[in-house]
Amino acid sequence: MSKRDLSLYFSDGMRYTPLRLAVFDFLLLNISFFIVNYTKQGSFDIPVGYDMLLFLFYVCWLVSGLVGKKFLPSRYQGLRAGSGVLLKSILYLIYLIVFSVVIFGLSRYSRVQVFATCILFFGLEILLLFVLSRHVSSVKDVDLEADMDQEVTALQKSTFSYRFLGLDLLLLVGAFFIVNFMKRGHLTLLPSYEFLLLTLIGLWFGVSLSTRKFNLIGQKNLYFAIWQWIKSGFLIMAVTGVLVFGLRMFQYSRFHGFGTIVLLMGLELLALLVYFSARKEKRTDSDIESVDQVRLGEILITPPALVAAKAALYIVTKEAGLSKTALALKLGVSEAVGRRLLNPRYQTKIINIDKALAAMGKRMVIGIA
Repeated sequence: MSKRDLSLYFSDGMRYTPLRLAVFDFLLLNISFFIVNYTKQGSFDIPVGYDMLLFLFYVCWLVSGLVGKKFLPSRYQGLRAGSGVLLKSILYLIYLIVFSVVIFGLSRYSRVQVFATCILFFGLEILLLFVLSRHVSSVKDVDLEADMDQEVTALQKSTFSYRFLGLDLLLLVGAFFIVNFMKRGHLTLLPSYEFLLLTLIGLWFGVSLSTRKFNLIGQKNLYFAIWQWIKSGFLIMAVTGVLVFGLRMFQYSRFHGFGTIVLLMGLELLALLVYFSARKEKRTDSDIESVDQVRLGEILITPPALVAAKAALYIVTKEAGLSKTALALKLGVSEAVGRRLLNPRYQTKIINIDKALAAMGKRMVIGIA
């Protein structure tokens, strides 16, 4: 077999399509489940009630695979990239399985069966990916994203908002006591519920930092900024479910624990709406002046062609109300590539700027004076 890029190997219609990837992955899931079952029971026969667990695995596997995009052949651009996709998907699977078990009160299911199946499943996926990667070599695709990735640049990051961190902590504590009042009619906590509050605060802090949901300053679009907050809320619920199932913390009220997180997400949405509405009124005029806007006494300069092209793309993007993330989504590239397109210090090929402008309904015109 000739050596080709792993992503091309996966995306070749004669070899692996999304459907074929899903079929192979589905087989690995079943093999993992029944191997663990045989190890525990000494038989491949499923215990009474465990057919429901297997069905739950199927549903969560499908959802986690779609969310994690592991059925897309183009995501496997090398062993490292493919491993990242599989790791993200298996974490989603664990969260979904355990969250479902806790929410529906299915505590009778074995923790060994659940966690061992997920670990073995992930191991088999990595083994298959490793075997395939040994037969192919990494060759960069000649496309927009690969052209951009040839050089290294520092990514611009939104500024961290400490005010929102403090506000969100107050909202979390407030939501916890509000739910307690709704459930019991008073604010006094039951014994050991202080531990539940501290656990939620710890999870909130870790998940919030990992999802960078407080990097708000510089975000120009509410709909893209709010995604980090929604993702953070669901991750907190998922990790809470893992802890409850893994540590058998079923003495705590599910309504109290998960209701606090749901109420927190609602309060966060309200806070974000107020924040972006107030900031929208403070927006200034365009930060790149046209020739007509040059004031008396100012010096008119001519930037290099590449910088001028990037400035044009920046203006078009700003007029369309798109953030760098939104621009990347529109172009079908990663967020890093979208940022590099607008970074004047990054030596982007000008043909890629032309492609980006074309995707925005514009065209580049070059003249000689």
